[in-house]
Amino acid sequence: MKKTILAGMLLATFGTSMMSANTVKFAEPEEANFFCYKISYVTEKEGSCTVTYKVTTKYFLCCAISSSKAVYSKSCPTTPSNPTGGTGGQN
Repeated sequence: MKKTILAGMLLATFGTSMMSANTVKFAEPEEANFFCYKISYVTEKEGSCTVTYKVTTKYFLCCAISSSKAVYSKSCPTTPSNPTGGTGGQN
């Protein structure tokens, strides 16, 4: 009798080991990305130099929340005070 009960329990255990009743697989956590960045380049004339700025704007759900402006490139014409042209800051 004990052997029959033990065999039945083993059979029930092995038979249901691959079953999962009402078990939900947990998905990997998702990161919602609500931010986006727009990068644009603006060229302005400053004195005799041409300066190009890189403007980075951060958006949250289609609303601009911050903006930063940095010098991307600067070119100046050759003059007597700046014989090499280039990126001289004095012009």
